[in-house]
Amino acid sequence: MGKGVRSARGAIVDFDLLRIKEQIASSPKTTNVQAREDFIDKKLNRRLKKLSREAALTAPVIATPAPVVESVVQPETEQVEVKKAKVKINAPVDNKSE
Repeated sequence: MGKGVRSARGAIVDFDLLRIKEQIASSPKTTNVQAREDFIDKKLNRRLKKLSREAALTAPVIATPAPVVESVVQPETEQVEVKKAKVKINAPVDNKSE
């Protein structure tokens, strides 16, 4: 096998191994692999269709809101003064001297 090269992050990178993996990934799929992928895709599509159908049946009916009519006369608002509460924290004091 090829000699590994250390990257900037310190990981060892083997370019020969990467080239071999790329060739394997780009090779055509066998009929068995293609059949398994098709089966899984059909199963997932069936499951997605079933879930979307169930969601459509159980979804709540959303009514459109009535248009908002703004009144011309605005009522007077009363201003309220808010006072902040003072919080006193009693922390234990360590008077030991070493």
